[in-house]
Amino acid sequence: MGESHPGSPPKRRKEQIMWHDIWWSLPLTLLVYFMVRRVAQRLNTPLFNPLLISMLVLIAFLLVSHISYAHYFNGCQALNSLLQPAVVALANAGLGVIHGLAGPLGGLCDAPHGALCGSLLPFGLTLNTDPALLARFDELRGWFASALGVSPAQAFDALRDWGHQAGLGSLCVLGVPQDALESAALAASSSSSMKANPVRLTYDQLFRMLQQAWKEPDRSNAD
Repeated sequence: MGESHPGSPPKRRKEQIMWHDIWWSLPLTLLVYFMVRRVAQRLNTPLFNPLLISMLVLIAFLLVSHISYAHYFNGCQALNSLLQPAVVALANAGLGVIHGLAGPLGGLCDAPHGALCGSLLPFGLTLNTDPALLARFDELRGWFASALGVSPAQAFDALRDWGHQAGLGSLCVLGVPQDALESAALAASSSSSMKANPVRLTYDQLFRMLQQAWKEPDRSNAD
């Protein structure tokens, strides 16, 4: 009877080892990356690549601690298997102007990526409104208008105001330096995220959008 499922015990043991590896390798990787990223933000130099430096730090740690590469990368491999469907879905969906700008901005300030995306969203929607996409954007305006209780023509402005009332604030409030806008627009204009944007946008358009999003006053405490 003990031979009815000959492969079960080794399989369970392998899964337990992989999960055990995830619980220590993932926090370590994230801790090193975010510490290095903070240093990179203070140095503010393109020669300091956080990903590359993080890899070097992790390799040095493994050598000093005598932890095998296989033990560390087992956790990374298991995590990759878990995240791969989400990564593939995101890659196929495509990104656009919001992520294209939020990425460079995130490297120039301490604001969370999600907060940057939320602050940029109303301005990105307005900028992407193109005659060839009117039907799609009319649909989007209708959804936001229904949720926010305004007319479709006011939908994107109402979305911006709602974000401020919820405490999101402008790029300025989020801590984005004004002198970072030009660099972010330049980086976004040639980023891979912009290739999936429904409208081709120039550097000047991206820079003006960032200026509007930065100057927009914080209304989180408005009556």
